[in-house]
Amino acid sequence: MKTLSLVDVGALERGFALLGAGGAGETGTCALILRHQLEQEGLNLLQPAELPPDSWVVPVAYIGTPSVLDEKPPSGKEFTAAVRGVAQWSERQPVAVMPAEGAGQNGIMAMIAAVNLGLPLVDADLCGRALPRLDQVASSIAGEPLVPLALADPGGRLMVLDDADAPAIEAIVRAAIPASGGWAAMAFPPLPAGRLPEVGVVGTVRRALGLGHAHAAAALGSAQDLAESLEACLLGQGRVLEVVREGRAGGFGRGSVSLVDAVSGSLVRVEMENEYLLVLRDGAVVATTPDIICLVDARTGEPITCDRVRGALDVAVIQLAAAPFWMHNGRLEHVGPRAFGFPHDPVLLQEAR
Repeated sequence: MKTLSLVDVGALERGFALLGAGGAGETGTCALILRHQLEQEGLNLLQPAELPPDSWVVPVAYIGTPSVLDEKPPSGKEFTAAVRGVAQWSERQPVAVMPAEGAGQNGIMAMIAAVNLGLPLVDADLCGRALPRLDQVASSIAGEPLVPLALADPGGRLMVLDDADAPAIEAIVRAAIPASGGWAAMAFPPLPAGRLPEVGVVGTVRRALGLGHAHAAAALGSAQDLAESLEACLLGQGRVLEVVREGRAGGFGRGSVSLVDAVSGSLVRVEMENEYLLVLRDGAVVATTPDIICLVDARTGEPITCDRVRGALDVAVIQLAAAPFWMHNGRLEHVGPRAFGFPHDPVLLQEAR
């Protein structure tokens, strides 16, 4: 067991931002809330093996428009209501919570939820990075149902969904968010601690903490040093020439970021949706999801989200390895480039090494 305290928040904030792969929202507001909470007490972080195998763990997440949190931050009641709702409906009393998506805002929000509930946090999640769709979470791909699933919004409303498959749950939840004020707290069905290595990604919280500390130790202004510190690959660096954004009927918006690499002179293009998904160099694919593709400020190393990247920014493009979970049992097809409509096979850092 490890106790997370106020001194860990900065590293966690930066690490979860990197695991967001350009998505999952800015972490600043959530980190401020967590800092306030951890001034009073620490948060116990448990490994799945430290819990009885048959004890129940509830994955939690925020879902909605990330920027809305700045205008309408959580009161602290939303996650409590969602977890209690799913516990009552499933008749399974949780002993801990875990992030459903250990990235961006959701990595921090799960910690806030744990403090509010007075429960420990389990070092696992259902993604290992940011992913946009509920049918892409690890438990669903491993055959676990997504129901009962509870949503609690800032207005005090609670909705519990049951008897629906993953695509239907995705559609219902997305339709409900605008009526919920732009965001809601979400609690997934409780999972037995003993099965988490089979149906989830173990170690995501510690990975975020390690990435955050490595980021802080890297030399400012050196993209290569940052990449080496993070055990990542530097794919290019230079000034952004063009950012193209386009809507997509029935789905998330698609876009691309183009720059000329300052070292090689190659044209680097990064394709994005909610997250950065694919990198091409002079037209050849050199990196893809589920590896974690990040754009960072070339001087400060600050991660730049997809909605904030702009022309004339000096950026570096780096590639972090995907969680090993995705490399087995046919899981790549659910999170690889073809799952997002790109006609390419995965190009992964693990394979390159």
